[in-house]
Amino acid sequence: MWFQGETIRLKVTVKDESAALINPATTVVSITNPSGTSKVAAASMTNESTGVYYYDYTIPTTGVLGTWTYEVVASSGKPSIEQETFRVYEAL
Repeated sequence: MWFQGETIRLKVTVKDESAALINPATTVVSITNPSGTSKVAAASMTNESTGVYYYDYTIPTTGVLGTWTYEVVASSGKPSIEQETFRVYEAL
């Protein structure tokens, strides 16, 4: 659960076909609010360690309430795509 104005850390792990952690050539994230408006488009993620990437996103203080979607694309030859959601509530 996240509130308007908070910073969320979106984190992913990237593995190859044998489940070993790998660093792909590129790892980018896109974020869309519940209205379908793109808020982040193909932003580079930070490499924390082998196969572990994150992106810190500050939800606007006037951010749309509801379920937001983020999609991560990791490319190392064949692209891998992961889509997840997070819910934003009104700031207290």
